[in-house]
Amino acid sequence: MDILLSVWLTLFSQKIEVKTDKVTEYETVRLAVRREFGNEADLALAVFRSESGLIPSREGDSGTSIGIAQIHIPAHSRKIPATDKKAWLKNFQNNIKLAHQIRCSSGWGAWTQFKTGAYKAFYKSDTLPKSSC
Repeated sequence: MDILLSVWLTLFSQKIEVKTDKVTEYETVRLAVRREFGNEADLALAVFRSESGLIPSREGDSGTSIGIAQIHIPAHSRKIPATDKKAWLKNFQNNIKLAHQIRCSSGWGAWTQFKTGAYKAFYKSDTLPKSSC
């Protein structure tokens, strides 16, 4: 009986662990966005879900827009304090902090998904929150 239980746990615990890791990463990203954007967190999450699905390693625009907020390297290169800009932006904490700086300096219009209204599929309110900047 112990051998069967051990085999079962070995085979099936890895599958459960993988799902838990993905859920944990997704929730960790969501919490980081909430901390950084405060009262604009729901809007930020909607925009970033629309941009990247909240996937830190996402690359768009032929590899020039990176991470959670799909930050466009050519437009924001000077703001990225690293030689390997892609790797720096794939760190979700860096990406979220820079996204907040961009939001405060340029507004939500810096994101295509906001300008086109595509973010509304993920946003539950009809009104925009007061700026967190």
